[in-house]
Amino acid sequence: MGENKEKLLCLLLENLHQEYSDNVCDVLYLITEEICKNENCELSDVSLISKGSYSSVFGIGHKVMKLSKDRASIDFPNNPYIVKPLLRRFLDENLFIEVTEKVDTNIKISNQELYSLYAEVRDSGLVWTDVNKRNVGVLEKDNIIYWNYYLNPSDIALKFNDKIYGPVRKKGQLVILDADHIFKENDNYFLEDDSYSTAFNFQYTMDKKRRKK
Repeated sequence: MGENKEKLLCLLLENLHQEYSDNVCDVLYLITEEICKNENCELSDVSLISKGSYSSVFGIGHKVMKLSKDRASIDFPNNPYIVKPLLRRFLDENLFIEVTEKVDTNIKISNQELYSLYAEVRDSGLVWTDVNKRNVGVLEKDNIIYWNYYLNPSDIALKFNDKIYGPVRKKGQLVILDADHIFKENDNYFLEDDSYSTAFNFQYTMDKKRRKK
């Protein structure tokens, strides 16, 4: 393994504390290399944005790549409220990759703005169970795929099990960054602690009752 390749893979995988096969590492390297070419940047420009217990998020030009070894929900419906992915799949049973456009997270979001997004998601028949300001951002461009040639991956290829249709969210609108906690209303789920989920669920239920009167 070349020194540069080894250094990059160490950066990408060190937080996951998991051993991966040479084939998986090769595929991950090639994907990262292709994103760099598209973004007109070098492999050395790949930077760590954040890391959690099971995942790491990297910036590559105007793209964001998230690697995780565990997901709360995978096969939920594609919908307009998440940052549109151009890649979303397993490379290994313990390695899930997602590539999206970068959005603005250096923003102040009011509770009302966050609730409005939550209510839109609920109105579509979905439940967002980890409602947090850290999990949203403002679109810097309309919520479509940006690539140097036409890309239109199918919902099946992106591991979605259905599709919720709606208007494309526009530059300046809020979107969900962490799509790890989205479920259909009839799925089994629990509301995450340390989030607005319980309060917003109660508020939404009350609002829905008032609308029916």
